[in-house]
Amino acid sequence: MAYNKRLLFAPLGHKLDYLVVGPGGGGGITMGGGGGAGGFQSSITSSADLDRNQLFSNVYNTGTPTTASLAFGVTYEIVIGAGGAGTPAGFQQLTADKGTPSFLSSSNSTYPLSIVAEAGGTGASNYQTGVANQSSLNGASSGGDTGNGTVQPGIDGQGFPGGTYGGSYYPGSGGGAGGPGRNRPGDGGIGKRWDILGQEYWWCGGGAGAGYSQRAGNGGKGGGGGGAPRGSSGGDGDKSGLAWNNGQDAQNGSLQSQTNVPGGAGGANTGGGGGGGSHYNSNNKGGDGGSGIVVLQMQKALYSGIHTGDPVIRSGSISGVSDLEHIALIFTQSGTYTAVNATGSIS
Repeated sequence: MAYNKRLLFAPLGHKLDYLVVGPGGGGGITMGGGGGAGGFQSSITSSADLDRNQLFSNVYNTGTPTTASLAFGVTYEIVIGAGGAGTPAGFQQLTADKGTPSFLSSSNSTYPLSIVAEAGGTGASNYQTGVANQSSLNGASSGGDTGNGTVQPGIDGQGFPGGTYGGSYYPGSGGGAGGPGRNRPGDGGIGKRWDILGQEYWWCGGGAGAGYSQRAGNGGKGGGGGGAPRGSSGGDGDKSGLAWNNGQDAQNGSLQSQTNVPGGAGGANTGGGGGGGSHYNSNNKGGDGGSGIVVLQMQKALYSGIHTGDPVIRSGSISGVSDLEHIALIFTQSGTYTAVNATGSIS
């Protein structure tokens, strides 16, 4: 299995592998567009297309200093962004919410660090020409459009644009960290892979667009929520089994009708976008975006054990990479981590 490992160095610093995921945006309503995925910021991403030997050579034989490293005796703040709320049920409502970014940062003057994963954009609402909120909002990945709205760009390096409106009546899906949104049908944009201790995971899948003329979209790989209504092979949240949590399904309903059911939420702590809510004007809320996550991974010998925020802690050797034991700190809520000096004590 290829592996996403890069050793990041600073003088007297830790070797660190990191992932910072922003929250997904909420889905729109009334043939709503899917919410965009949160931003994806990390060390090298694993890929089956990478040459394994070349990857390891690049990773383990580099001593190039960078500011993107954990320095000894420094406390790092982790902020987990909350997912954006889907557009409220109704017809001509306010737009959905983008949520708040996720951060890995330190204010230490010698070894400053600031890694920001932005929130995903929101899905557009209302299919009818000339009414408000047809255009998605920008974000790390932007949301999908409906009703001849204008698709927004994603943020370069963090995500992709949402899908355009595909005509009567095909709303677009939210973009993902690994690819753009789509329409006809509006399956969510694909996310990106980043492994934890050699176990495969996908993050930041786009929320699906709603269905009407044909099936609703399915959530993008990486925790995307399903578009409403669920049925006819559409409306499923991401159930690849490779996201930290599954994207949620939309509620069941009928196509080509005022079925009035909500879209599915993005998976918690995946950065997945929320699915679009159905036609027409009640109980058709857009799915909420999934919250963000931060993962720090390091050699066990360099782990201080000093943290707040109750992270999930995993340990293990990584097959084919090193015989050394590694630790992964998985922050699903905000907290801190303090690195130690070379003797294992706080500076």
